[in-house]
Amino acid sequence: MKSIHARPAVAGLLSLAVAHVPAAQAGNFYVDHGDALGRMPTHIVLLDDDLRTQLAYGNSGFDPVWQQIYVQNAIDNSLATMPGLSIGQAAAAGAVGGLIGGLMAAKGAEMQAEAEVAPAHQLLHDARCALPTGQQASEAVRAGLMTAPWASGLSPHSTTLGRKQDIDDVVDGKSARHVLSVSYSMTPDFSTVVTALKVDVYSNAMGGNGDRWANRPVRTERLVVASDQVRIEPKAQADIDASIAAENARYATTPAQELVTRANAGDRAARKDYLKLKWRHDFQLRQAAMADWTPATSAVKRSQQWVADDCQLLRNAIQANNEELQRMVAALYGNGLPPENQADPDEHPLNLLAPIEGEEDGVRQTLALPGNAWLSRRGGDHVTLAHLYTWYEP
Repeated sequence: MKSIHARPAVAGLLSLAVAHVPAAQAGNFYVDHGDALGRMPTHIVLLDDDLRTQLAYGNSGFDPVWQQIYVQNAIDNSLATMPGLSIGQAAAAGAVGGLIGGLMAAKGAEMQAEAEVAPAHQLLHDARCALPTGQQASEAVRAGLMTAPWASGLSPHSTTLGRKQDIDDVVDGKSARHVLSVSYSMTPDFSTVVTALKVDVYSNAMGGNGDRWANRPVRTERLVVASDQVRIEPKAQADIDASIAAENARYATTPAQELVTRANAGDRAARKDYLKLKWRHDFQLRQAAMADWTPATSAVKRSQQWVADDCQLLRNAIQANNEELQRMVAALYGNGLPPENQADPDEHPLNLLAPIEGEEDGVRQTLALPGNAWLSRRGGDHVTLAHLYTWYEP
């Protein structure tokens, strides 16, 4: 079974065909079908117990509908022909020619996406702060679920996926079921902690999908909480000097010299490892020396804020997200969310990198998005949500 954490070596060379969830039914689904839901096996699945770092490249295989809709809101504002590639990179792939050109451009895009998050990710990892675990997000989901009028006799089963597991490995995919899949991760720019929940109901007694009900949910919801963003000041000369010094210090701790010695002795694997190491060093030095923040250097700057004071800011953000998710889950099952946004995302694309009608700067609101989705964010905090399930693997 393909792991939810897997990321293909070449993303986007295969076309992704996905079917949208059936249109919204009249009334509130979870109120109308409360009796059946109260008797249905219910699973809370934590996709990973650790805070993951999102990677602006690739496909996860989990919730492709979400990625298909919201990848359009990535910074380059285009899926182009390969997820993770800008229009320019896609054009470069075509210029190189055919499949080989696509492979080369895709690998270059993958390496760049990794280089843009690796230093900030490492900084966060090295801080080794005691953070709320994913189990607390699962508990928040459970607490929200149990407020449903029909949940008094419910005994949800909670599980955490292993790195090589998919939901089908832990949930019976042939029976009626109510599955709540939760994750939490850091956006690629390290500005925002995002906690996400996908709710799927599979049943042959609630209408829709005919004899394919076991494979296609009759109903899907997505609840997303974006933390208050971390913001940074314009780059100063002191930031440039500090960034260059930090990168040189980091590179000095790598086995670069040892790899050079081995490569000169004919070790091809060592040569490959050295070239990758040197590419990253040169890339990060160029980034550090630039007058303005780049994706990689701004991510490091924000990561420094997250880990300050023993990661107090990060700890608070994760906890606040959990509390907000619990509130949203209770609202979902209690018919308390804003009305669904039934706009066709293909005909009326929604730009999450800009204000949405009705938002107020500095005020947290729950916004209805296309695709049976609701987003809780603070007005003025704009970030792409296209990469919720593509994660950096060091």
